Amino acid sequence: MTVFAWLLYLMYGTRVPLAFLLPLGASFALAGDFYYLQFEVARHTMRSESLLGGILFFILTPIAYVAAFLALVPLDLLVRSGAFIPALAFFVAVFAALFAFRVWNAERPRRIMVASAAYSIALACMVSVAVSAAIAVGGPWRLVALGAVSFAVSDWLQGETTVHGRHPAYEFQVPWLSYLIAQALILYGFALSLL
Repeated sequence: MTVFAWLLYLMYGTRVPLAFLLPLGASFALAGDFYYLQFEVARHTMRSESLLGGILFFILTPIAYVAAFLALVPLDLLVRSGAFIPALAFFVAVFAALFAFRVWNAERPRRIMVASAAYSIALACMVSVAVSAAIAVGGPWRLVALGAVSFAVSDWLQGETTVHGRHPAYEFQVPWLSYLIAQALILYGFALSLL
């Protein structure tokens, strides 16, 4: 997906200021996956805290995505459309509840929980921008919004399994499938919006 993101940028985004932030965000996601999956090299470079390294890179992903989205759809347009503030309030509340009841684990290291909470807020902002852009502008932003929601589903499941420590039967299949769908929809929808 990261190669796909950079190819789309080279094909369609080089003329658009800040469009490089989307493939940069995909690169952060790839780095996050590397640490999150706790490969030996990742564990070594993070002194056995590779999960924290993954979460820190994951925080950068929605931040880069939001900046890229807002480069094409200005925040004042989203606010004027009437969709952004309600979307932000809704998604922050939902993500906070999911974090509190499904991800939080007092037995896990505090820095993991704090980083996970920060990631939840960043992800809620990304979903809010994408959904409000789909409402305000429509077109390919609908694909971006579907991708952002799928991203949230994937990461909520990852938070419940890897961060909290629950291990349901669907622990690997559903999060990774929804994650790949999410990235594909976000990247393709964003590329279409550049045309």
